[in-house]
Amino acid sequence: MTPREAWQVALPGLEKSVVSGDSASIDDVVRQFPQSARTWGEGILLAEWADATVEGRQDVAAARALRLARALGESLARVTGESLLLDSCRVVQQAAADHDAAYLERLATAHRFYRDGRIAHRDNEHARAERLFRRASDAFRHTSSPMKYVTAYYLGSSLYFQFRIQEATRQLHEINTEELARRDYYAHAAQIGWEQGLCELVSGSVSNAIGILNTSRQSFERLGEKEDAATLDTLLA
Repeated sequence: MTPREAWQVALPGLEKSVVSGDSASIDDVVRQFPQSARTWGEGILLAEWADATVEGRQDVAAARALRLARALGESLARVTGESLLLDSCRVVQQAAADHDAAYLERLATAHRFYRDGRIAHRDNEHARAERLFRRASDAFRHTSSPMKYVTAYYLGSSLYFQFRIQEATRQLHEINTEELARRDYYAHAAQIGWEQGLCELVSGSVSNAIGILNTSRQSFERLGEKEDAATLDTLLA
């Protein structure tokens, strides 16, 4: 069974633990699958919240998705120290508490563009992914959501996969990784380093690339994100 398949098997029990408020059980699952918990929360659950919000299903579907995402974010902060998902949920919940419908709509639109961009990126439709990530970036820019950092990373990645290396390098260097580290967004600082290392490698700066990629690999190891760490191990071998 792959890690992704094992995560899918764990999801029903995880949701029951969230409903019952069993933090210890949630932490056990997140400790076993920190990478899946992070990416599922950021990419799937927040997009489900966004879809339900736009479709007027806030009371049930949106609330469920946000509750699950918040529980994963809180657990990640306890287990690994990674806080971007939790902070992203807090932005949504604060807007809801303020009854700021326009701000909620802006957030929902941004999350949907981000989700659609990720799907295009996964399917190797990188020009389309770029367009979607730019639209997500424009929407997130007018919010306080830290998902703007994740979107900026994937925009750089979509440029890289179109072999626009100089543009990708500029895009990635515009993201303040020191700020990410100060805010405990360790996984995303590592992802940005990964992409920067690839750009350095393609540009012929092999020694710089190795140093950057090693730093990202070590960060993923500290976070327990074994899949990304293993991918970088293979790249550095």
